[in-house]
Amino acid sequence: TAVISYDYLTSLRSVPYGSEEYLQLRSKVHLRSARRLCELCCANRGTFIKVGQHLGALDYLLPEEYTRTLKVLHSQAPQSSMQEVRQVIREDLGKELPGTRAQCFDGPSGQSGYENAEENHCASDGKMHPSLFHTNLQIHDLFMSFDDTPLGAASLAQVHKAVLHDGRTVAVKVQHPKVQAQSSKDILLMEVLVLAVKQLFPEFEFMWLVDEAKKNLPLELDFLNEGRNAEKVAQMLKHFDFLKVPQIYWELSTKRVLLMEFVDGGQVNDRDYMERNKIDVNEISRHLGKMYSEMIFVNGFVHCDPHPGNVLVRKCPGTGKAEIVLLDHGLYQVLTEEFRLDYCHLWQSLIWTDMKNVKKYSQRLGAGDLYPLFTCMLTARSWDSVNRGIGQTPVTATEDSEIRNNAANYLPQISHLLNLVPRQMLLIFKTNDLLRGIEAALGTRASASSFLNMSRCCIKALAAHKKKNTHSFFRRTQISFSEAFNLWQINLHELVLRVKGLRLASWVLALLCWLLPAPH
Repeated sequence: TAVISYDYLTSLRSVPYGSEEYLQLRSKVHLRSARRLCELCCANRGTFIKVGQHLGALDYLLPEEYTRTLKVLHSQAPQSSMQEVRQVIREDLGKELPGTRAQCFDGPSGQSGYENAEENHCASDGKMHPSLFHTNLQIHDLFMSFDDTPLGAASLAQVHKAVLHDGRTVAVKVQHPKVQAQSSKDILLMEVLVLAVKQLFPEFEFMWLVDEAKKNLPLELDFLNEGRNAEKVAQMLKHFDFLKVPQIYWELSTKRVLLMEFVDGGQVNDRDYMERNKIDVNEISRHLGKMYSEMIFVNGFVHCDPHPGNVLVRKCPGTGKAEIVLLDHGLYQVLTEEFRLDYCHLWQSLIWTDMKNVKKYSQRLGAGDLYPLFTCMLTARSWDSVNRGIGQTPVTATEDSEIRNNAANYLPQISHLLNLVPRQMLLIFKTNDLLRGIEAALGTRASASSFLNMSRCCIKALAAHKKKNTHSFFRRTQISFSEAFNLWQINLHELVLRVKGLRLASWVLALLCWLLPAPH
């Protein structure tokens, strides 16, 4: 951190601010600093990589040199050795001594249990007592086969493919061995570094990053919590036949080892994979939008780490239909009802260009007088596009460039805003940015249909809230009719857009036929 700060202070000191030379030199300093930060994260591993990944998703806040460099941490996190993996499995899944046949586990509700036990040797946390472990437990005692090469490595854990003795193919998520013990020291060190940066650059306030790490890291380090989140979201979104959440195998899961059904697929941003497997890119983008709109607006229970390594796509073996596979359920944001409803109202106002309510609900969400900046960060659109209607004007490369340049110019205000908004909003920002990155990779960003799907979910959520708070049958019926009418309006609007699209396509085809007549 000291080297990075010194580089900025000395490299840019003698160059006229805002000049072409200044901008070129600043870009070089950004890139050098981003690489140093990436090396720092890789060297310290664990918590530092998690924070580096978070920073890599902050497209609205950090220069492109930082986000582009730090994004590699999503797919190139350091790996634990097989010796370390075996040690964690041996410590957490060790079998009991001969003479007992107790099998202890933490069930889906977090309660411990045992099966076929002559005697209950479970500790209060659901694990076998350490004195009962086989200290020489081998991988093959638990698995028929276990791939030494991980399928992927992340900041806190890595995943291996294995086959159980009953023939089930599973994915085994194993926590890096030193993460648990090191995490509190990492956060303390991070807090010191952030305070040091604030001394050098008082206008930048990044303490919110440390606060978020303090709150979320213990939850992410508990794999039993992750398993419960997976089951909850699978039940919550069971009406979506395009969503697959791998089944959790509780009998062989602990706080540091999670066993789940193995599901293969390509990353959601891999267009080549989708084309090879005849998966419709636009359909996947629509499904992803529906899924997250339902999580955010209707249920208020949001998967907050949808980077491409955690969202796979595949053709369902049984039906041949395209499926989204949602992985890594360690980090969820639970939205309060007040926040969720204000957020619904805000997006409704943004979609239908109701600027009076855009201001009202932005301020209710903590933005204050910075509400124009807040809405630009939320939509990743310029203030001009927000005023004209985000559903009416497509995103252009020029607008993207303008937003990124303005982000650099407004960095102190953005930093201040992130300290103003509720903590719930920080993970929503991160989730939005990751989803937009996927849409940009697929070439489906900011389509009108995605905004209409969001609007549908907002209407349903607000109607459900009104019904819950009235006991009058007449009022409930009135709310239902209003909801149905609003949804019908959206369907009609979507139909008009499709007809316009088909008409435009037919005009283009006719023009091409006229310009390029068939040879005689």
